[in-house]
Amino acid sequence: EFLRLGSPELGVSLVSWRALAPGVLLVLGLWPVLLALDVLRSRWVSDPARQELFVILTTPDIGGMAVVLLVLAVPPALMEETLFRGILQPLQEKAWGRWPAIVLTAVLFSAFHRSVEQALVPFLLGLALGWLRSATDSLWPCIIGHALHNGVTAMAMIHLPGWMDPAAPIPPWPLWAGGMLLALAAARMLGRRALKAPPAQW
Repeated sequence: EFLRLGSPELGVSLVSWRALAPGVLLVLGLWPVLLALDVLRSRWVSDPARQELFVILTTPDIGGMAVVLLVLAVPPALMEETLFRGILQPLQEKAWGRWPAIVLTAVLFSAFHRSVEQALVPFLLGLALGWLRSATDSLWPCIIGHALHNGVTAMAMIHLPGWMDPAAPIPPWPLWAGGMLLALAAARMLGRRALKAPPAQW
């Protein structure tokens, strides 16, 4: 029932699967909502860095989808979650409290991506991941959810290249509305359960 790796202080010790599953669903549910916001953003503000990444991803000899996902999905999620939600957020929470720490970490997370054009999406994702870290007292839902978010985004850039076009239509409302409902349902599940695992013994 539990993952056993790491230290309690870092947030990678015991975590119940009952916390992991809705945590991952929360991030996946938010993805179509963030996609819709990104499509709206692309109508007014271009993103050269995103276009450059798209060119790289669609190069025939890039090495295959598995290589792309292995490079873009897992390592960034592991390193960024360890840094922001594993180290910075707990430190800031001790100094400022829970919600200021979540918001400030999300701001730093957004700034880390070094894209003014893309500031909103990583900020909102950072808020969700920060709350998830606090609600589950674990990094595992954040790491897995972040990796899935990166992977789905990479696949969308390859298979739905038109979503970066300034004239791209907003995704159908059932897609993003359904994603929002899934995210809210997952958040409700997390909020109603006693998810914090017993202290680890090492």
